[in-house]
Amino acid sequence: MKFFLSFLLVCTLATKSYTKEPLLEFNIENLTQLALKNSSDKVLNDYALYILKNKKVKEYFKYKKDSQKINELVKRERKLIDESLKSIQKKAKLVYKVKTNYKSFDEKIMQINLGNQFAGTKQSVFRAYDKFKGLPSYFILLIPNLAIQNAINVKKENMDRRQKYLRKTSQINSKNIYVEFILSLEKYQNQQSFQTVIEEIMIYTSDNKKSLIGSAVEKRNHSKLINEWLLSDGFTNPLVGIHAFQFAHNRLQDQLSSNEELSKICKKTKKIGIHQVIICTKRFSSNTNLIINYVGGKVAQIDLIATNDITQSEINMIQTSIKNYLKLPQLNIEYNVAKWSDYNVDFTLFSDAFKHKKSQRSRYSTLFEIEPSKENRVLILSMMAHKTKKFLTDLGVKL
Repeated sequence: MKFFLSFLLVCTLATKSYTKEPLLEFNIENLTQLALKNSSDKVLNDYALYILKNKKVKEYFKYKKDSQKINELVKRERKLIDESLKSIQKKAKLVYKVKTNYKSFDEKIMQINLGNQFAGTKQSVFRAYDKFKGLPSYFILLIPNLAIQNAINVKKENMDRRQKYLRKTSQINSKNIYVEFILSLEKYQNQQSFQTVIEEIMIYTSDNKKSLIGSAVEKRNHSKLINEWLLSDGFTNPLVGIHAFQFAHNRLQDQLSSNEELSKICKKTKKIGIHQVIICTKRFSSNTNLIINYVGGKVAQIDLIATNDITQSEINMIQTSIKNYLKLPQLNIEYNVAKWSDYNVDFTLFSDAFKHKKSQRSRYSTLFEIEPSKENRVLILSMMAHKTKKFLTDLGVKL
């Protein structure tokens, strides 16, 4: 569900659980402060220079040619930044408030399913388009426990009262509610992302908060939640997605958007440098799989493999799909290995599986696995972008 982010400062008590913990307003100013609090000295010094150049322009240009004076002014700005960050903690709790609709209500078990009130696992929050590269244009909230929204226990007495009122006013089908999320921003990563845990959810009939319909509390350890999910390292790969084509709804260099379904088909394997490798295996047809290899949170390589002999109907479907997905005018099947480049991507296509052959040339193995698989898998199609190849080569990977 699309919605507008609107965060309000909470100076008084939000719930009895948080009587000792004042909650910050979720706005760009506070997000920026929190990001700076978790930033290196270099970023802070660069930010001090940026402020001098862009917000104190007259003073900067007055002493522009005097490097000693400029250094003094930068130190002054850095001191002001440090002062402003003194009261900021490296972790923060926030209240996110929204008028919305719930997805469903199960009267038998007295639970509300909110659906996902965030944009997937990644909630983007616009900061600014400016020339300061130490902070991103968008901050990203990475949320490992979105599923907490799917089963929120309801107070029967309050829900009954609400339903009675809606029947009386001929609004029985209304799903309108008011929700407060307590968000815990645990970790700032890669000068862009905040690992964010939904700590508590409170559902009210309206924003006057007179009637609490239901609530949910995250009881699991926050660090364990973050460390165990697929995006625990955030996005370390700087490459941008290639949107010129897609293969079975997957695009090279796109970000991983983790959800419950992906957690069942994806696994962490090894690291290449600082970059976590994740392999996701999806069924493409009865006897074929699509393997999506992620490095640093971005799609590095897409492979289509045969796990058993493929039928003639599968062969026809696969060949048609390859042609359509890759926008090929025709697909010549009279080959052993075909290689070509398009969209700044290298493609390799093998015909062995179509001919029910198994050979060393098309035996599937991948550098993204920890150990070579003992399964006799046959590679049909593989693709990797030129920039990804350079990215991996620069990390010392032999392709």
